[in-house]
Amino acid sequence: MELVLTEYGAKLGKRGECLVVKRSNQADIELVAEDVATVTVISRGIGISSDAVELLIQSGGSMAFLKPSGEPYAEVVSPLANGRTALRRAQLRAYDNHRGVLVIRCILRGKLRNQGVNLRYFAKARKKCAPDVYSELRARAARIDAISESLSEIQNLTIEEARTTLMNREGRAAYVYWQGLAQILPPSVEFPGRVRKGASDPFNACLNYAYGMLYPRVWGALTSAGLDPYAGFLHADRPNQPSMAFDVIELFRAWFVDRPVAALFTKQWRPEFDGAGVLAPASRRRLAERVLERMEERVDYRGRQTRASDIIVAEVRQVARAIECGEGWEPYVAEW
Repeated sequence: MELVLTEYGAKLGKRGECLVVKRSNQADIELVAEDVATVTVISRGIGISSDAVELLIQSGGSMAFLKPSGEPYAEVVSPLANGRTALRRAQLRAYDNHRGVLVIRCILRGKLRNQGVNLRYFAKARKKCAPDVYSELRARAARIDAISESLSEIQNLTIEEARTTLMNREGRAAYVYWQGLAQILPPSVEFPGRVRKGASDPFNACLNYAYGMLYPRVWGALTSAGLDPYAGFLHADRPNQPSMAFDVIELFRAWFVDRPVAALFTKQWRPEFDGAGVLAPASRRRLAERVLERMEERVDYRGRQTRASDIIVAEVRQVARAIECGEGWEPYVAEW
């Protein structure tokens, strides 16, 4: 499970082999440390004991700190997670051989196919009540599928040689996708298109915040697999930018965040903002709850039932295998 701390003044401590959350005028929450994969802190004024951090890390967990906007600014992981030297060397070499492109091709294939699945999911409920929207969403999903299939043409190139083509196709699919999602949002929701940093409209602000919930999971899965979160492929190298985490998170945005957040808006839920234009605490809690509900869902993965959040770990292991062995994989695609 993931423990999310959002309440000002809360305290995280240790009691035996359990993590304990203390809050004013409320009963303590006690969780077995081995059951906690990640502790995510999304509020200021939270006290955390060093004993709790030690217990969490020794139990195989990690801790992430997010700004109120959802942007991560710190991550606590075990230094022992960085011990797979051969894999890290292969990861660095993959930038200059075909394996880097192979990994990105699989990631983008999964991202685009899940975007198409989302459009079909929302189209399904509109087949009778809004047939024009139904047809439009289905047509857009088919266009995204075609772009996804075209990625197989990009082979035997290095990242530097293929980056422009890869980003162009990702961008074309994104335009089709976001224009499609805009059609299922109520008219009262002003959606200017996808805006990342500094978004002020409610839908983009909620997406950005909810994406922040994914970063600790992806980062933890990368370090657990022995990969370097900074040595990415599609996202260009920049100082202090975890490019590999940015690459891999693309696999999970559509079905962990886009679908549940869009569903909230279609059900007339609207976030509240504080005086500084940041999502209010109650709205941040609701988004966190919805993303965590999604992570705890049981889904079919390669022929067996598993928690959705465990797929992040499994798919990251596929990334590591592709880097080591030079063999692609069929990325997970959600049901619709």
